[in-house]
Amino acid sequence: MSPEGGRMIDPSSTLGRELKAAEDFFALAKDANSPFMRESYRRVAERYLSSEGEFKSLKKDRAM
Repeated sequence: MSPEGGRMIDPSSTLGRELKAAEDFFALAKDANSPFMRESYRRVAERYLSSEGEFKSLKKDRAM
C-alpha cells in the first residue's frame, strides 16, 4: 500500500512509466514560459493519463 492508502504501482511497469511521464509533463507545463508550450505539455500529460484508462479496460477484457 502507498502512504495515500492506494495500491503501489511498480515504477518499472508500463503503467508506472506512463504515470511518471504524465507527472514530468505536468511539471514542464507548470514551468513553461510561453502559453503555447504550457498548453502543449499539459496536453501530452493528459494523453499519458488517458492511456491509464486504456490499461484498466485491457485488464478487464483479459479477465473475462
